[in-house]
Amino acid sequence: MKQITIRFVLLTLCCLCLSSCAANKDRWLVMGVDLKTEMGFRSNPIDSFSSCLKIKKKISAAKFTKHFGRQAALVKKSPETADWGKLGCLGFHPSATVSQVRRAAALLPAKGLPAGEQRVVDLLRLLLIKRGVELAGWRRCEGQLNKKRVRIKQLEEQVKKLQEIELLLQKGG
Repeated sequence: MKQITIRFVLLTLCCLCLSSCAANKDRWLVMGVDLKTEMGFRSNPIDSFSSCLKIKKKISAAKFTKHFGRQAALVKKSPETADWGKLGCLGFHPSATVSQVRRAAALLPAKGLPAGEQRVVDLLRLLLIKRGVELAGWRRCEGQLNKKRVRIKQLEEQVKKLQEIELLLQKGG
């Protein structure tokens, strides 16, 4: 009987410790997996979206792609219960590509949310679509600008050669 009581107390303490850590961070992470989302417990996506936007952390493109893929998979797996706020936030990250922004907009839940939350999701989707269009335009302009830089460099080299030829003609004449 004493052994059973001790085990019960230890198990209860472990559960309390884990739940207090989870309550403190609003996440239950075990080996990099958010159990709260996996088990269907839903954190407040609007809060996670706004807190994610406040974080100004620079990460490499490879890490961003991995993190984005993980969040996209979670939302795709269960759109009504997943924390879509993190995915929406990642769509606004400076490292996000045009396809990632468009994918984030497409994966946001279209139905099954409370009315207030659905309005936020609909607005967020529109903003992400607009960002995707603008980002694509910027990429196109960057491509054109790079082509013009190459052409300017070629013209500068030609001008330099012509100046050298002109200098040689002046000395020889």
